[in-house]
Amino acid sequence: MGILVGSSLAVIIPEGIDTLYSTTETSLDEQSYSFAFETREKDSVSKSFHPNNSLEKHPKSNGLNSLPHNYIGISLMSGFILMFLIDQLSGSHSHSTYTKVGDPTELSTVERSSPITYANIHSPLRSDDPLDRSSSTSIALILHSTTDGIALGASTASSSAKPSLQALVFLAIMLHKAPTAFGLSTVLIRDGISGRKVTQQIALFSLGAPLGALLTWSLIMLLGRGVNLSGEDIKFWTGILLLFSGGTFLYAATHLLSEHSRQNSGRSHGFTKTELGLTVFGMTIPLVLTTLLGHGD
Repeated sequence: MGILVGSSLAVIIPEGIDTLYSTTETSLDEQSYSFAFETREKDSVSKSFHPNNSLEKHPKSNGLNSLPHNYIGISLMSGFILMFLIDQLSGSHSHSTYTKVGDPTELSTVERSSPITYANIHSPLRSDDPLDRSSSTSIALILHSTTDGIALGASTASSSAKPSLQALVFLAIMLHKAPTAFGLSTVLIRDGISGRKVTQQIALFSLGAPLGALLTWSLIMLLGRGVNLSGEDIKFWTGILLLFSGGTFLYAATHLLSEHSRQNSGRSHGFTKTELGLTVFGMTIPLVLTTLLGHGD
């Protein structure tokens, strides 16, 4: 669980934000250079031919990339809301039913036959299939892997994209694929999923990125030949996709933490000291790997 939280907060979301702002910096540099060149050209011409020249004192901003912070929240919330809806709609039949406590006479009768805990009374009934408890996590990580592939395919298909951009996206994906796969397998095994189903989930997660890359590359090659996608446009949408997948990833991580606390709500504390220490340690693993291996530099 800790690895999932650390991967979303220390790797995916910062990578998307950095990609968006690096796109903006490059765009502003190009606009400033273009404005300076146009100003020098206009100075060489008589001012009588340019009566409105005083109105153009600043370079025009690119409406798409001028305010990247506006897109950060939208992208994160879109991914988070998507996973929230998938989780609630797919599990509505089990989330909407609660245990019902009868009158004191019936309660005393039940207490003699089977113990009732606080968690049993106040927790929603859930499916006995452990796969249902981990379905939202698997869906989030598969979506995350697919969006990574889309970003890689978009950067590869762009004829104007620099090799450094392709390497940046590839390294960003590879940096968190290993801890993500490890975290997913750990969660599935902890929930009692059979080895065969764990293998299937890991296989789907592993295929998400290459399939997303191939599909995106094919669509751009077949349908986007008439569209001139610049390297900066590709970087911008790559950042959007990374933040979107970061939102889905963040929901999966917080969902697991809340599920664990709910299952152990009968304790005085949700986590034991060992579990707490391991969770915090897992959160720091992606941060340490990012610091040691670099963040796409």
